[in-house]
Amino acid sequence: MNRPPFFQSRKNRLALAICAGLASVMTLPALAQVGEDDSSEDIEEILIIGKRATRVDPQSYGGGLDLVTGETIAEQNIIDFEELITQLPSVNLQSFGPGDSSYIIRGIFSGAEESTVGVYFDESPISGRFQQNGGGRQAGFVLTDLQTVEVYKGPQGTLFGANSLSGTVRFVTNKPKLDVVEGSVNAAMTTMKESDDLGFRMDGMFNLPLIEDKLGLRAVVWGQEAQGFLDQPVLGLTDVNDSSIKGGRLHLLAEPTDRLSILATINYQEREMGNNSRQTPSGRFGPSQPQTDTPGQFATYQFIGSDILGGPVAGDDWISTEAVRTPLDEEFTLASITANYELDSGIITAAFSRFERDFEYIYDSTPTNTSPGLSGFFLGALGYSIPPTSVVNQPQQRDIDSGELRFASTLDGPFNFLVGGFIANEDSRFDLNVINTNASGFAVEEFVPAAPTPVTGAGAPGSTNSVFGRFLVNERDRWAVFGEVYYQINEKTELTVGARYFDFDVTDTQNNTGPDFLSGGPNSLFQNEESEVTYRFNLTYQPTEDLTTYAEIASGFRPGATNISAGVAAIGGGTVPGFFESDTLWNYEVGGKYNSPDGRWSGSAAFFYMDWDDVQIVQGNNFTYTTNGPAADVLGLEVSGTYRTEGPFEFGAAFTYLDTGFAEDQTIVPGVTDRFLVFEDDELAKTPSFSANLNATSRFQLDVAGGLDGFARLDYTYRGSSDTVSQNRDVDNILNPFFEDIPSFNILNLNVSVGRDNWSAGIFVKNITNETAVVDALASEQDPYFFVTLAPRTVGVTFSSRF
Repeated sequence: MNRPPFFQSRKNRLALAICAGLASVMTLPALAQVGEDDSSEDIEEILIIGKRATRVDPQSYGGGLDLVTGETIAEQNIIDFEELITQLPSVNLQSFGPGDSSYIIRGIFSGAEESTVGVYFDESPISGRFQQNGGGRQAGFVLTDLQTVEVYKGPQGTLFGANSLSGTVRFVTNKPKLDVVEGSVNAAMTTMKESDDLGFRMDGMFNLPLIEDKLGLRAVVWGQEAQGFLDQPVLGLTDVNDSSIKGGRLHLLAEPTDRLSILATINYQEREMGNNSRQTPSGRFGPSQPQTDTPGQFATYQFIGSDILGGPVAGDDWISTEAVRTPLDEEFTLASITANYELDSGIITAAFSRFERDFEYIYDSTPTNTSPGLSGFFLGALGYSIPPTSVVNQPQQRDIDSGELRFASTLDGPFNFLVGGFIANEDSRFDLNVINTNASGFAVEEFVPAAPTPVTGAGAPGSTNSVFGRFLVNERDRWAVFGEVYYQINEKTELTVGARYFDFDVTDTQNNTGPDFLSGGPNSLFQNEESEVTYRFNLTYQPTEDLTTYAEIASGFRPGATNISAGVAAIGGGTVPGFFESDTLWNYEVGGKYNSPDGRWSGSAAFFYMDWDDVQIVQGNNFTYTTNGPAADVLGLEVSGTYRTEGPFEFGAAFTYLDTGFAEDQTIVPGVTDRFLVFEDDELAKTPSFSANLNATSRFQLDVAGGLDGFARLDYTYRGSSDTVSQNRDVDNILNPFFEDIPSFNILNLNVSVGRDNWSAGIFVKNITNETAVVDALASEQDPYFFVTLAPRTVGVTFSSRF
């Protein structure tokens, strides 16, 4: 639905008041960007902001950008993006654990299938997708041998495409050096407060010129054995969520002439986890779930706890109350080739990639079996004396082929431009198989499609493993053309105007594969086609070399899709819409960045207002699905800064404040949106109002053993509370039992190291206070309430060597 113009918005007065105060803020020594490296000159040498051909200092970039260097990531022993977000107040997660997270920037989140954040690995788009109950979201790359992690805040629709509704995250790797042989080895050993095991990790890099200044390779390998920290009393197990990761990357760079470069890359990684990372908070029981026998009240169903386990199993910190084993397997390969050819007038870039990911996600479906809706089915139609323990196994395969061709000009006059085209094809398959489990918590055997059931007289209750199954085969074809024009009005002012046209087709085929009385019918086919245009208008003004200010209006969009539950709902006589449309967002932003002449102060500040239309909202009656809801507003403030003393110390601070709310009540569609709804002023889910990071760093020298270089950094992170979902009630004010609070957390991390020449050794402590730092939580008809947290207190020792 269309929204009123910006100046008719319910929050326009506050937005205008804040913007009016920007002029006074711009004259102050604004605070620094998160993760800014000391050597800004080095960053300027290596960084090409966005896709332009001109290298730019991040502090001169007219837009919201958080930049974390690979050096910072290594110094702080950060392994994955889940850890990195503690230093990025504008970024949050929807997470079911490592390797299964969706990124959230500036609070734009709704839990629908497509990501609201575009994710790139170098030139390759790898944006995750949420498949049904979990799994298949963002691939969990280990952060090793990276040049930078770039977080572009606000819509990036013109240059980065469809999923960059609220921003883009880009992982930039270190490329081969053609004139030097070098390498490195890094190792760490860790002990964890809640684990009896030790953890180990190691990575190595080797750079080799094959033909000096013409051809070279860079090889990177990594491996990790991480401790588990959750106990599972139902099965008498400890440290069940341990994990193993191994992977590698190979770059081959050719520069046959001064004008041509060709980079071929292959990345591979596999991850195995003993169990997922869901933990049941204190005061909750499982396997169980809240239900609404009486409006607004909870009733807990504990068939398993009472009849099988000898009593209910209580949750607590670092406890999983699941009744089954839920291992996780992830494997992905990303192969790409990128060519750059330099003309006198600009640079032509051609990039092609293939991304293959296999992901097997398993979760405990016992709570579903014990729910009022299905317990009678097992006790009656299927003849069980008590509902069985079972797992949902969701194997998923996803292949993306993509290509981009663009030209970025480097003209001498006031005009420059960028123009290009993009094409992608995605094929994926999603299966959902419900299988009974044995006394050890594992599935009895592999899922058997169309298996006979007790309903047809085949066997006694519990002898048939295949309870239910369905599949979805998906194909998505996308293409786009895009461009931006840059006009240097004068030496201090530049105007950017950009647009991107998208076209995408979605074809889904789905059906049930069991049990036999729900399978065998014709496949359900759903097709949808959409097109969209996004825009960007940016005015950047640099009154001095030290100060950059900007004003930007930009739009982004997220594609629509089909509902995976539409086919099975139709068989059961339910109503689920076959597909839902794209949602769009407009961002209005003003900001500034400052570097003091003496180099001691640096920073940035930004005010923004986002108008989000046709928000894709996850609904649920007997089946979970997505529909388009009302519009939402986000009003935000971001400030970050760094102060460097004349001595060895540096202090940094960053915070984000967000005020979110839906602009109107959700329209009721009988049979489709007739349960828990969003109403005017309901807040967006997974969105803390306030988040902050403070840090203190010291680089010093020790006059021992011939002289040692020292490094120490203390980080404090605060993340405010938020809600699991936006829908807190229905039209009759009956409370949603799955509307839960995600508690706030405080985290302290410490990193200390010493070294000389080409070696260093250090110690780090993560989560010093052993805080139960909840990054996400979920409650639904298919899940008891659970937390996903950062790891408990972890102490590690490190050693690094370069040659």
